[in-house]
Amino acid sequence: AQAATAPKYGSYTKEGRFNFRDANGDGIVSAADRIILGNPHPDFIYGLNLTAGYKNFDLAIFAKGSQGGQIFNYVRYWTDFVTFQGNRSKRALYESYGETPNPKLPKLDASDAVSGSVVSSYFLEDGSYLRLSNVQLTYSIPANIMKKVGISGAQIYIQGQNILTITKYTGMDPDINIRTSENNNQDYHMGIDEGAYPVAKTYLLGVRLKF
Repeated sequence: AQAATAPKYGSYTKEGRFNFRDANGDGIVSAADRIILGNPHPDFIYGLNLTAGYKNFDLAIFAKGSQGGQIFNYVRYWTDFVTFQGNRSKRALYESYGETPNPKLPKLDASDAVSGSVVSSYFLEDGSYLRLSNVQLTYSIPANIMKKVGISGAQIYIQGQNILTITKYTGMDPDINIRTSENNNQDYHMGIDEGAYPVAKTYLLGVRLKF
């Protein structure tokens, strides 16, 4: 019933498809209905730097985060629709129309070349995150012990980088860098995830010696 009364987008509009908004109210969906969606700018960004010490142990923690702002997850174009041959996301199977009472994706249809290729609010996600960027625990070996082997000071440390990220974003990394267009260095892309490689988790074990 809803498909029958929805504004028509050519032959695309039918049961189990996205319902595109008729923004100008002329009864049909066309290029004239394009509007600005989302906002890549966060409400605020923040950082937290903590240090603590107890006897010969020192702990340093650095965390950073971003609150608000949206990410255009363009990776979904490749994983959630039938645009190209290849594997699809679990979301495409379990959250499509006809597969769940509350679908987020249109009905699976090999002939549907519109749902993924037309920009829509489906690609927008909350870009908020909190990342534990660096944690380091250091133990300073007592000087009286090290002097016996001719060393004035020594420390052993364990360090972890990017070991935890708290976010609702479904992509690989919510910390999307600003980049320029390939054809125009003045055209800045902000908040667009086209498959950017995520930061790596790193664990280090090290020793500092002072002679």
